[in-house]
Amino acid sequence: MVWGTAQSTSSCKKSKSGKKVTKHRAKIKCAMMRGQGNQHDIYWTGYGPWKKAGTKSTVKCPIRSSLAGYGQQVK
Repeated sequence: MVWGTAQSTSSCKKSKSGKKVTKHRAKIKCAMMRGQGNQHDIYWTGYGPWKKAGTKSTVKCPIRSSLAGYGQQVK
């Protein structure tokens, strides 16, 4: 098991058939615990930089947060 901040990576390849993807980016949803007496989660969504097909886009959760979901966006 690796300890550290959660990270999401998006990697797309150029396709000869199907939907044409020109750019993509990584998306991550993080849960941060807040409060002392009444603790609650605050959800934060982060986006990596838009990258061309064939390169990787990466985004990380802030310190002291946990992974709640991840994905990618394309255009």
